[in-house]
Amino acid sequence: MIRMARIEDIDSIVKLRIELLNEANKNIENYDWDKYSSILKAFYYESLSNRRVIAFLVEEKGSIVATSMVCFYNITPSLHNLEGKMALLTDMYTIPTYRKKGFGMALLKNTMECVKKLGYLKVVLNATDSGRKLYEKYGFKVVAGEMFYKFKEQSK
Repeated sequence: MIRMARIEDIDSIVKLRIELLNEANKNIENYDWDKYSSILKAFYYESLSNRRVIAFLVEEKGSIVATSMVCFYNITPSLHNLEGKMALLTDMYTIPTYRKKGFGMALLKNTMECVKKLGYLKVVLNATDSGRKLYEKYGFKVVAGEMFYKFKEQSK
C-alpha cells in the first residue's frame, strides 16, 4: 500500500535515508549518524509540516519498505516556467529484500502524479547507478552541461 507520509513516520523516513546513504556511499566511515539523524528529524518535521516536502511510503505487512520524497522550491521564472516552480525528487529507496517487485515504479508513478497535480512542470533528481534504469524507464532524461561549485566548510 502506498500512502503519504505523516509526521509520525519521521523516524522511519530517517532510517531509510541513512540506509540509502550507506548503500550509495560505501566510503562513509566514522560519520556522526546520531547528529545527522537529529538534523534530519528537525528538517522533516518542519518541511513536512509546511508542505515544502512531501514523502510517500510503501507499507507491506505493517512495515515501511520503500520511500520517496520531493522537495519544492522556486527559481527565477523562465520562458518555459513562468512560476519558477521546481521539484527535487530525492530519497527514492526500497529495502533490498523488497526490490524487483514493482514497488519502486509504483512509488515513482504515484509521486510524480502528485507533483503534477500540484502544478510543477519540472522535476530534477540525482540518480544512483542502481536507480538510473528506473528513472529512464519512467522517462527522465540525462541533461549534460550542469555545473556546480562547492564551498569548503568553515572551520569552527
